[in-house]
Amino acid sequence: MDRILIIDDDTNSRIVAGNLLNDLGYAVSFAANGWEGLLTVGKTLPDLIILRLVMPGIDGAMFLKILRSEAHRQRVPVVLMVGLEADECELSVTIDGVIAVLHKERKDFSEKLALVADEILPLKRDQKPQRIDGWIQPF
Repeated sequence: MDRILIIDDDTNSRIVAGNLLNDLGYAVSFAANGWEGLLTVGKTLPDLIILRLVMPGIDGAMFLKILRSEAHRQRVPVVLMVGLEADECELSVTIDGVIAVLHKERKDFSEKLALVADEILPLKRDQKPQRIDGWIQPF
């Protein structure tokens, strides 16, 4: 079973995304901030990380920098989950290593999240994650 880690400081967002992915048959774990996310990744490397960009403490950008600093973690695909506060400046800073960006306040968020998971998770672990064409923008 594919493992997905959702890192978001918003409890409701974690629950909504987690329920959707659980219903699709994925094993989902949660972290409320970047620090908890790093601890979780240290124990079990997920197959996909859904990452909130703006969080207190270790935010999404810092989490990505730390995650990518170790070679065995460089191949884990990461999807950014952004809110209304996201703008192009923030996204351009964190785009390296991100395969898709989803806007969590959009009505079609659940549908797009399911599409991303279904497209990314069949990849083999030894493949470097590739950006999904047309998905590097807030939706």
